[in-house]
Amino acid sequence: MRWVGVGVAVLLATLLVGVTAFLVGWARAPEAMVVEQLSAERLSAMQRTDAFFTQYRDAALIVSGDVAEGSGGLVRFATRGRGEVWCEMAAGAPAPPSGTRLTVVTIAARGERLGEQGEGLLLRDCTPVGPVP
Repeated sequence: MRWVGVGVAVLLATLLVGVTAFLVGWARAPEAMVVEQLSAERLSAMQRTDAFFTQYRDAALIVSGDVAEGSGGLVRFATRGRGEVWCEMAAGAPAPPSGTRLTVVTIAARGERLGEQGEGLLLRDCTPVGPVP
């Protein structure tokens, strides 16, 4: 009889953990996926004022700009001013040469501040839209 009580308690505990996990996931899930199209120049300006993470944290981004430099899996977009915007290309995507116009898709939440003063932005898992020259 004692083992039946323990079994019921374990079953109820498992059910409680499962329901709690479902409710937490449901509460944190976005109502609808937001997709924003921004230029690298705009991202640079937003990063300097710290507006990027507050406005686009839950969005998918379509980012376009001219490549200032690219090597390996990293690309730096050409921007004016202090704020640099870097893209870490998704696995297998080559970095295009300097001067190429590049459009990528990424998730804003994967972005990271660069530098002590937050003067740069690194976007992770950038997937090129269209062929990369």
